[in-house]
Amino acid sequence: TNSTVLFMERTVIGGDPEVTHVSSKHRFEYTNGSILAYGGMADDEQREQIRSIGATGGVDIAWMEEANAFTEKDFDELRGRIRGRAASWRQLILTTNPDSPMHWIKRRLMDGGQAAVYYSKAADNPNNPPEYLQTLASMTGVLEQRLNRGLWVQAEGAVYEGFDSSIHVIDPFPIPADWRRIRAVDFGYTNPFVCFWIAFDNDDRMYLYREIYMTQRTVSVHAKQIRELSVMSGPGGKEIPEPIEVTICDHDAEDRATLSAEGIPNMPAVKDVSPGIQRVGQRLNTAPDGKPRLFVFKNALVETDTS
Repeated sequence: TNSTVLFMERTVIGGDPEVTHVSSKHRFEYTNGSILAYGGMADDEQREQIRSIGATGGVDIAWMEEANAFTEKDFDELRGRIRGRAASWRQLILTTNPDSPMHWIKRRLMDGGQAAVYYSKAADNPNNPPEYLQTLASMTGVLEQRLNRGLWVQAEGAVYEGFDSSIHVIDPFPIPADWRRIRAVDFGYTNPFVCFWIAFDNDDRMYLYREIYMTQRTVSVHAKQIRELSVMSGPGGKEIPEPIEVTICDHDAEDRATLSAEGIPNMPAVKDVSPGIQRVGQRLNTAPDGKPRLFVFKNALVETDTS
């Protein structure tokens, strides 16, 4: 009410006689019959109001302001409303300050290629006064990188502060047949079940090229999907099983036994946390040859968890 709606009312619409702000109905009404409705998605009551927007049961354009405060479920809820027929196109717009590189907006829409992305720095906004830009430039750490330079960077205190999506997230490419391949599994049901497919090139650089990250599924269901995904192109283009060297798992004996029974032999991981974190950190850091030794493919996630 005191930010976006106020901006729309005073700056965008101003004194336009073709538009009336009907605050009691939470909308702007245009003389041509269009409406611009606004609302939140903080609870089920507000979500229900969003579902009923639109004279014909759908909307043409939706705008999520400060989108990093919304959940992925909120985004999908709005996507389900974008079915208006006023034009030959429809649009869902997200504007936001940068957040963590693991945020769903970054992973799904930006890295996943599901949206056109437009970056901006504080200096790109001509309405920012010089002293404000100086204040942002004088900040340090994550706040400066996000608010001043517009970068999606990890917060201080993260396990892997050396992770930089502009360096470590790369475009996918076909994995050569002679590269070593392994899988790593962390069991979960309420918490996510995770399976990584990792390849090593001939210089021992590591590439995470496929990932399952999913809740509310049993190990047997995951095992079936793992088998179906673990294929590669063979002679004549025929799909053949990937030569997975080993599948390394969390220590849950029952879940490991289920994987084995489903045709996925495995071995328990060495769960010495500190050395493991250090070794991943070393791979993220630039090596003497000027390149890090760990990369993640864009679109590695095979499906989005909507539960």
